[in-house]
Amino acid sequence: MTREEHKEHLLAIMDSMPDDACGDWRDSLSYAIKALEQMDKIKALGDELRIYQKAITNEVALIGFNMAVAICNKYLGESEDKE
Repeated sequence: MTREEHKEHLLAIMDSMPDDACGDWRDSLSYAIKALEQMDKIKALGDELRIYQKAITNEVALIGFNMAVAICNKYLGESEDKE
């Protein structure tokens, strides 16, 4: 099942829930949907960064680029842990 199919499945579950359903369940489904959407964005970002990385021919520039990506990954990981 693709991420989009999972997202559609979760949305269908949310839509089928009665209006008085426990808010925690709705919140959990909402967070799962948001996580699936973020995964697509992060994959697209990684794909684009790899394109730029392959184009760098200067060793010093490549080291700087890789350091910048590592710092971004560090803070992206920390922000995911806080959510």
